[in-house]
Amino acid sequence: AELPSVTQILKSLGFIWEAGGCDGKPPCNLFSCPLCRGRMVHQACHFHALGVLDWKDLDPRIEPYVRGFDGFLKATGAIIVESEVPRYHPGHLFAGMLDLRATIRDWEWVIDIKSGKAPKWGKYQTAAYGLLLPPSDKPRKRGCLELTEDGCYNLVPHTDRDDGADFLTMLHTYRIRRQNGLANIER
Repeated sequence: AELPSVTQILKSLGFIWEAGGCDGKPPCNLFSCPLCRGRMVHQACHFHALGVLDWKDLDPRIEPYVRGFDGFLKATGAIIVESEVPRYHPGHLFAGMLDLRATIRDWEWVIDIKSGKAPKWGKYQTAAYGLLLPPSDKPRKRGCLELTEDGCYNLVPHTDRDDGADFLTMLHTYRIRRQNGLANIER
């Protein structure tokens, strides 16, 4: 049986799409390709979350985004539980890679990092990642962490309790479309 990813499901249903001609593979122009910039920012934030980021080796074009991430960690006192860990759901049979799980005060947060504005579909993404996690002894919150080119951050909370059920509906729709030869919704 196929084990689709959260991103693959959202892309196939037309929620995620990349504008422009870049497929996200090197070489590309970091300034004109949000996908490539986002991947570099994610990797640097992951290294920072692990405590192994070497700031002097950081590309200056992404440094402000990572400074925003650092500012978020310091301002909130976030304690990293995990970063960039692949997971799958044994019952619903889908997979995903959660950007960040962190404890902030009395809450466990499921956070998706965005190098720019959080998309509307981000709430389905964080809900899906939440479904992939084991139960927590702390109440859980979700959100997208917007990192900006000027070194700032903004945590956009996702509070709709129906987001998880909505994602599972998307997963079901994805499977029905695949079974009937309708793999992707074209823009």
